[in-house]
Amino acid sequence: MIWRSEHKDRMGERESGPPDVVVEIISPGNEPHDIETKFREYAQAGIPEYWIVQPAARAISIYSLQDRAYRQAGHFVSGQLASSRVLAGFDISTENLFGDEGQ
Repeated sequence: MIWRSEHKDRMGERESGPPDVVVEIISPGNEPHDIETKFREYAQAGIPEYWIVQPAARAISIYSLQDRAYRQAGHFVSGQLASSRVLAGFDISTENLFGDEGQ
């Protein structure tokens, strides 16, 4: 979870307000919960941007919140650069994230 500096007041020791971005790394065998349940929960919580990182597929999907529902903002695979719409200047190369294909 990532909070922008102007929202640091949302961060608390026991409770926190919604982060600006959530990055979910899909766990093998837990995909339905990670993709379906959390997808709905994060939208209901009002989190503006949701990244789903799928190591097995070597892919990143980014969703933006619009009218309390997520819309896909991008899907990135090997050789592409995934960029946040919420965090200016935050991007990541799929190759850097997942490593070389031959590994």
